[in-house]
Amino acid sequence: IKYDSLTNFDIKLEIIITLLNDDVNWDIELQNNEKDLVISECHFPTVEACNIKDDQALLWTLYGGQKFTNPRKEIAKHQTLYMAKDHKGIEMNLSYNAFSGASTNCFLFMNDTEGLYFGSHDSTMQTTLHSFRLRRNDIDAGFVKYPYLKCGQSVKITGFVISPYTGQWHVASRKYRTWANTWFKQAEQPEWVKKMKGWQRIILKHQYGEIHYKYNQLGEIMDDGKTAGIDILLLFGWHRDGMDNYYPEYYYDDAQGGKAELAKNIKQCQDEGGKVILYFNGRLIDKATEFYKNTGHDISIKDIDGNEFLENYKFGGSGTSLRLFGYKTFATACPSSNEWLDELKKMADQAIELGVDGVFFDQTGHGEVPCYDASHGHPVPFTTITACKAVLLKKLRNYIKSKKPSMGIGHEVPSDIINQHGDFVHSHVISISNEQEPENNDIKPDFIGFIEWYRYTFPEIVYSDREIRDDTDIKRRVNYSLSRGLRSDVEIYRCRKTIKETPKYQEYLNKINVLREKYQDLLLLGSYDDTCGFEISNKEIEATNFNNDDLKAIVLTQSYSDKLSTDLIVPGYSYVEHDGTGDFTLKNDTTIKLSLKRDALIVIILKR
Repeated sequence: IKYDSLTNFDIKLEIIITLLNDDVNWDIELQNNEKDLVISECHFPTVEACNIKDDQALLWTLYGGQKFTNPRKEIAKHQTLYMAKDHKGIEMNLSYNAFSGASTNCFLFMNDTEGLYFGSHDSTMQTTLHSFRLRRNDIDAGFVKYPYLKCGQSVKITGFVISPYTGQWHVASRKYRTWANTWFKQAEQPEWVKKMKGWQRIILKHQYGEIHYKYNQLGEIMDDGKTAGIDILLLFGWHRDGMDNYYPEYYYDDAQGGKAELAKNIKQCQDEGGKVILYFNGRLIDKATEFYKNTGHDISIKDIDGNEFLENYKFGGSGTSLRLFGYKTFATACPSSNEWLDELKKMADQAIELGVDGVFFDQTGHGEVPCYDASHGHPVPFTTITACKAVLLKKLRNYIKSKKPSMGIGHEVPSDIINQHGDFVHSHVISISNEQEPENNDIKPDFIGFIEWYRYTFPEIVYSDREIRDDTDIKRRVNYSLSRGLRSDVEIYRCRKTIKETPKYQEYLNKINVLREKYQDLLLLGSYDDTCGFEISNKEIEATNFNNDDLKAIVLTQSYSDKLSTDLIVPGYSYVEHDGTGDFTLKNDTTIKLSLKRDALIVIILKR
């Protein structure tokens, strides 16, 4: 479809539509010949009035996946009052490769039998908006790109896919993964990372200056974790100025015991069979530091008016002033900067010198807002800034591995383009609960969180759970984590205490970790295959499975009813053994028959 000009504007437009199997592929080419005009946005393709069925949910990929069973109701929550033209339609948006955005560049409408897949298979990895608009009862859905074309410039934007499909959402996932296979290559992880069951995340010195633990207490912390089957420490706030202060300047803290004491206690933990991962922030620059004054301001991300993109934190202790008025202000480093890469290398060198087993770079999975600072040498605006960050992190990985191949490298936040260059991912928000909390009835709650999307699409990624911070609702949440193949992020009272303070969590996690250890070839080293390859007669039961060569592990659990029963059919596989926790029964006849009481979990091993 060709337009030599648009109404009132000298803009040439060509749309190329191609049908390939069951995919409709869309490309668009724009040429701006209009003087004194910039084409900042391209809303394309948009499907007006998608006409989705009442039982079809919206699946978008924030935090690895979220599912809204009533998309119209969800979009309606996003009224802006006077900030946007709500009278023309209420908009709900999510960006890929921008701050706190989508983990994959796609979304879909789905039920158990069919769906509509929207994908941006764009090799430039530029910032993309996933756009939803509610007009009365109609939902419009599509993409927005940001070409910023000046007069005389042209662009061709390719790779849009809209595809109706038959089957469950796994069909759409495989569409995305087929495209991702053209660029995604998970770096080989150290064996200890593949086999790790999780970590205790501890803040030694908190954001407001309180010391919770000193360096000579690392062994005590490690011992507490071992009682729950966790033998890895993830150390936050280990430096002089405490958590979320003075980045990227990490000085050893004499008040906690000094450098020699820290190195000594790290070594002691390792000698007793444990491992230690050291925290650094991968993007923030504290405006109070000498680094900011000398270098940071020049290399920080700037907005369209030349202002810095800032983050403000309001951590407080017993008082209210810091929480009310704020305390810390951070600029964010532009990943195009060689100076920032040098700083990240210094952090890695510090970790290697201490002898730790892993290094964790916080916030690195976050996309970034476009940078407008032309002095950085990148295009303005820099809409492929996250693709640049991926290159930076690959260089950092190569540097670290050249010095210490066994070092584990962690990122925070799910992001497909970023995570492939790390060894493990600390999740952002799993969202395994929502407004509808589990109750003692026979109705299975409908949760927003849908980490199944990310785990199934990229099963190679070693990924953690998050937000089990106290001793409530333990069995359901820990069972959820095991069934999705997540590692345990133990963060008691938001990293202020060890798991000893939560005895229910401590006891139950240990039972689960016995299962992880016993069946590690499948639950840790196997490939997460969600609900594919088997059938159960009772959909109220949670069931997932993992594959490794000719072996399969099926995990079944339920926390919503006093007792649930089901038949299990696994074509092409025969029963080998089973184990689990809680009150359950299993009978292996022509079909496998199961009964699970509340919070029971069973792992069934089968062979092809």
